[in-house]
Amino acid sequence: MATINTLRKFLDRKQWEPCNYCPNGSTSNTFVASSKADPHKFFPLGNTTVAMYDPTDDGWTYLPNPSMGGTFGGGTCGGCGLQGPAGNATAGTTTTITTNLNLPSDLRGYRLRITAGPNAGQERTILKNTLGANSVITVDTPFPTAITTASAYVLLTGRFYFFNGGTLSASSFRYYDTATNTWNNMSVTGLPATWGTDGKLVVTDSTIQYVTSTSTGGNSSTTIGTSGKAWVADAWRNFQVRIISGTGAGQIRTISNNSGNTLTVSAAWTTVPDNTSVYVIEGNDDYIYLMGNASGTMYRYSLTAATWTTLAPTTGRAGAPSNGMTANWINGVTAADWLDETLPQSNGRYIYSFRGNGSNALDVYDIASNSWSAPAYSAMNEAIQSSGGTESIGGFLYIMLGSSGRMLKFNIATNTMEPCSQLWYSQGSAITGDRMFSHSYFDGGTRIDFLYYITASQNMLFRMMLI
Repeated sequence: MATINTLRKFLDRKQWEPCNYCPNGSTSNTFVASSKADPHKFFPLGNTTVAMYDPTDDGWTYLPNPSMGGTFGGGTCGGCGLQGPAGNATAGTTTTITTNLNLPSDLRGYRLRITAGPNAGQERTILKNTLGANSVITVDTPFPTAITTASAYVLLTGRFYFFNGGTLSASSFRYYDTATNTWNNMSVTGLPATWGTDGKLVVTDSTIQYVTSTSTGGNSSTTIGTSGKAWVADAWRNFQVRIISGTGAGQIRTISNNSGNTLTVSAAWTTVPDNTSVYVIEGNDDYIYLMGNASGTMYRYSLTAATWTTLAPTTGRAGAPSNGMTANWINGVTAADWLDETLPQSNGRYIYSFRGNGSNALDVYDIASNSWSAPAYSAMNEAIQSSGGTESIGGFLYIMLGSSGRMLKFNIATNTMEPCSQLWYSQGSAITGDRMFSHSYFDGGTRIDFLYYITASQNMLFRMMLI
């Protein structure tokens, strides 16, 4: 029987309810990293301990020791991305793909994407997999043709990126790979020698497609086009375009610029698309943004290049962020003008960041134009200091004000700060760290969003259904 949600605002108030408590209490700069593509939520408790929460069973467990370098505290942050291990099949059929991976657990329910060779562009849900070396993955629906050794794949099983503070070392930036249950180092070359105060890591990924279209011309070694489009020039810069079927299927490129109807990509196509090529424009799986350290300077990491770039915005940030800063990628606004691909304001284009430290200033980073702005907003009266966390859901940015239990919501479409709810449970002392996250329940066309929050200087976890 399908879920029917008949709750109504005003009649049915937002109510916080307790969940199973965290295995350890929150301390300064503890945070939760989550992704809407993965049910698991990651809660680092120090250099050697990361707890993992599963909302489905309302339970906690621990990851392997991350063995982080640096000092857990000021500047520590993290985020989750969509992509997992990638490689080439060593054998296959229309329903199986033999990998060279050593998979220790069952990955059923996650997605697998073919990126090159036979069945390029196709995605399937994992039905089951063998455990151990050279794992064989079985998918839920047959591919059009058999998988061969020319078929390249990527598992969309997710990774948790953990960035530590203090003096940076080779193990200060690491990721946990869900599929293989392993930790791996990432480069810190190009970053400051030390990182502190507060920090935020923002991952943009391809969980949401903003445009789906079939090419009708304007194609070359570095372009793909569709007549009849009316895009704003360069509105899609730094997004990615992925060909999902037809000629060139499986190819993914970063968009370097666009005209009204043609995308130019940063690296030449291996196979030039034609009028059979169906493509999507989506968040960029290759990029991770890092900001904070009491500085307006922002950095971007490329996963494919394994390098950091110091961004040089055309307009710099108006003020340096500090303790209690926030940073959220905005990608789910449902207002019509945000869903209109012909308008400049659009989902996936902006990172909203309140400066913290008692300021009510909001800074907005435009990913497409590589520039900052500091817009005024309605009801600009509240100081964001030692924020307990923020979460972007739909058209709202939810903000917990320190340890007061009082929550606000920023209406992105109307640019207005609004009241939201009150957590009546008494908390400990206010601490820095983003301990708010969300999880969505799906049943057919029904989606119900839940907001979660770990209390300040305590181990209590609460959730609230959003109406």
